[in-house]
Amino acid sequence: MKPILIAGIGNMLLGDDGVGPALVYDYAHRFEPEDDVDIEDLGTPGLELASDIAFREAVILIDAMHSASDPGTIRIFSKDQILARTVGHRIGSHTASLADALESLELAGIAPHFVALICIAGQSWELGVPISSAVRIAMPDAMEAVYASLRIARQMLSAHGM
Repeated sequence: MKPILIAGIGNMLLGDDGVGPALVYDYAHRFEPEDDVDIEDLGTPGLELASDIAFREAVILIDAMHSASDPGTIRIFSKDQILARTVGHRIGSHTASLADALESLELAGIAPHFVALICIAGQSWELGVPISSAVRIAMPDAMEAVYASLRIARQMLSAHGM
């Protein structure tokens, strides 16, 4: 297990919900494997999410979100925001699992030190429909957010001798 996990969350069969897995697939196929990073499609996790992120130093997750924002809008949530649930609403269909997983791992002392949840506002959640054009257009910016989060995570881990 590598110290950093970049993972997509979502269902590829439900339109924009598949943006997380689509982005990690693109990432994994465009770049050489990195010594410190695992790339995974976590699908639609439930209770097993805790075991997927336990013992990692940093976790970067990509997911679609239901939002009043325009489709394709990108928001990034930190570990503190997720744990405090200060985001004002459920970010995505998997957020409750993430908050619960982080809380459990914090209590056990095995939570990641850095967490970034990169969410893209979706437009379509229909079965068998491809990712909408608004979300496709936002995918390069979401990938840039992944790179930026990875740089920040590595800087933070380096500063703490991890």
